[in-house]
This record gives sequence, structure tokens and C-alpha cells, in this order.
Amino acid sequence: MECRPLDITLNLAKDLKDFNLFSKMDLYAVFLIHGDYFNNNANQQRTHINKDCGPNPKWNFPMKFTVDVSAIEQNRLTLVVKIKAEKKLAGDKEVGEAHMPIKELLESYGEEMKDERRASYSVKT
Repeated sequence: MECRPLDITLNLAKDLKDFNLFSKMDLYAVFLIHGDYFNNNANQQRTHINKDCGPNPKWNFPMKFTVDVSAIEQNRLTLVVKIKAEKKLAGDKEVGEAHMPIKELLESYGEEMKDERRASYSVKT
């Protein structure tokens, strides 16, 4: 199995649905690679909690993943981002999630894999 690195930085989210009535939300994001059957547990990461950020969190959180090249070529891998609100008493609540096909992300790089690229995806609430 041939693997390659995948470096991603989550910068921010905008205009998320605000579930708190009396205070600003404390948000974090969980990243996982869906479709990687051989490397399931290693491909999940979580950002720090952005306190009192409300519906516009900023993280600037870098992550490194290792992904299976053949799974990318078969378009089996999807980066799933789940944004959650920390709730101390009631348990954390999912605010929304976004799905990004990894093949699509990598194809946007072309031949120059070293350059940083930006991508935006909608969060479904």
C-alpha cells in the first residue's frame, strides 16, 4: 500500500447556526478521513476549543494525515469535518459538518504540490 502525506489547515467557519441563547458558543472541529479502511483510527484529529467565538470561529489549526494513494485514485476518501459546540452539562452538540472529496482537493493542486491552496466548503447544519 502506497501512502502519501496530506497537510490541511482549518482556518475558520462563518455564519454557523447559533444554538446558544444566552452566551456565545465554544466550538471545536473533528476531522476524519472516511473510506480509509486500513488506517481508520489514525486519520481522526480534533482542533482546540475556540471559546466564546459564537457563529464565526477561527482556529488556524494545522493537521497532518497519511492517506492511501490507491484509495485516492478510486475516489474513496472523503475528509469529513464535524463542528461541535462544547456543552458541559448536556453533552456536546453537533453544529454542522462538511464533506470534501480528497481526490478533488488534491486535483486542484496540479503539478505544484508544494504551494498552499485554499478551498471553501459549505457546512450543513
